[in-house]
Amino acid sequence: LLSSGLTPTVAQRIIGGEVTVTAMPYLEEAYALDEDEIGNGQSAMVYAATRRSDQGRVALKVIELAKLTQHIDHVETVRAEVRALSSLPEHPSVVRLHAVLCTASELALELELLPDGDLLAPIEEQDAGFQETDCARIFAQLAAAVAHLHAHGWAHRDIKPENVCLAQRDDGAVAAKLVDFGVAQMCELIEHPRTEGKYKTDDSVLKSAGTPAFYAPEMCVKGAYHGKAADVW
Repeated sequence: LLSSGLTPTVAQRIIGGEVTVTAMPYLEEAYALDEDEIGNGQSAMVYAATRRSDQGRVALKVIELAKLTQHIDHVETVRAEVRALSSLPEHPSVVRLHAVLCTASELALELELLPDGDLLAPIEEQDAGFQETDCARIFAQLAAAVAHLHAHGWAHRDIKPENVCLAQRDDGAVAAKLVDFGVAQMCELIEHPRTEGKYKTDDSVLKSAGTPAFYAPEMCVKGAYHGKAADVW
């Protein structure tokens, strides 16, 4: 794969499902990328970019082929994000996936651009943060996003301030959107007769995922992880 490069067919096999993958020689053919990245992780870099076709502003999450081949976790991360965002109906508090692209050496996700940073930055700034009315609005938006995911059978599994991005609406209010679905998982809840009305997942021993500092308590107990309940916590 490293010697032959990515093709749409190979990219679709990596992602799984029926998502259309658009091939191009290089990303700069279709996008003008801003000089500095706006985010980075173990497997991907995120850039703000301008679509050359219509001057629309977007975010490009770029995963190098070399990193995809390093570890299965990198493949699972991009697969989870694409499958979740492509299958979920659109929601105002969930980031939108516009397209999946590939060059010979990169896989890229074109996402909605959320230009005002994440929720952690203002929390960490001295004398910053939010007024109570803004907190209530943000919390309501996130609760609606989580309810939307769960209604369609998905658990996010890594809800934390860094994975909530902000965008100022036309009326000046702050809009919050849930992002980074790299460990999302289909997780239908079914009532189990032996749990006295409590819920189990369709897979009762799901591998814990996410960020330990934000784990729900039951995630620290082997075999007791409930994806949707942990999202709510």
